[in-house]
Amino acid sequence: MRRAIVCTATLLLTLLLAAPPGFSQVSTSPGKKVAFETAKGVPLPFLGPVLTAAIVKGKKKHVITVDAMVRLDLPPGVATLALGADVNGLEMHPTGSQGTFLSALQECSNVGMGCTVTATLIMDLDSAELLSPGHFINQPLTITLWAGDPAPGGGIGQPVDASMIVRMEKK
Repeated sequence: MRRAIVCTATLLLTLLLAAPPGFSQVSTSPGKKVAFETAKGVPLPFLGPVLTAAIVKGKKKHVITVDAMVRLDLPPGVATLALGADVNGLEMHPTGSQGTFLSALQECSNVGMGCTVTATLIMDLDSAELLSPGHFINQPLTITLWAGDPAPGGGIGQPVDASMIVRMEKK
């Protein structure tokens, strides 16, 4: 009886944590200097994380660059696509307004062919270390791509495709 309960609980937990139908992801994380992340069919949040990548260890005199893209195949209607990123919780540049992680916005209206927002974001690891000592140099770096529909529009919950390339490069 106990084994049946454990098996049932394990099965339910697996189903709850499983990706939604139609969702697929490709990852090369963690990487020493480069990591690639893609996901297809991720439900678009109001504003939340859609991808996460990792670089094994941050280095002095280096920058992190992220090339990111989020694409929404819209039914006719209105939506706003936004994206931004952070490294270990610190927002990358260019920064959004009002303390948000929104670095790029794209208004999408009555688009039948889809809507895409892209951005190139950067962070100087030496500057980040000055702002938050002990969190960037010689530490693992977690890069989170944020996306969403910040306006109460028709995009929330719609499946999006997202990708990012993360590079740690010498200045």
